[in-house]
Amino acid sequence: AAIPLILARHPDVRFRFVGRIMPRSNGEGSTADALLALVGAAAPAVEITGPRPPESIPGLLRETDLLVVPSHWESFGLVCCEGLAAARGVIGSA
Repeated sequence: AAIPLILARHPDVRFRFVGRIMPRSNGEGSTADALLALVGAAAPAVEITGPRPPESIPGLLRETDLLVVPSHWESFGLVCCEGLAAARGVIGSA
C-alpha cells in the first residue's frame, strides 16, 4: 500500500520483489497478482522476479539502494544480513 504513496513523492523510484510467488489462500491468483492489483496504476514501477539462485543475490543487491524486508514470519532475516554485508541501507520489521 506504500508504493503509490512513495511514487507520488519520488516518481523515479522502482521496486523489485525477489522470492517465491505463492498462490493466494483464497485460491484467487498468486501473491504477485495481489500485489499488482494493490498498487494499481503504479504497477509499471514494480518488478516481480520470482525466486533467484543464491549466486545472483550479490548482483541484485549491488543494483539496490535500499532493502526493505517487511517479513511477518521469518524468525531471523538472513536477507537483512546479506543487505548489510553489501553495504546497503536495510529496513526490517520486528
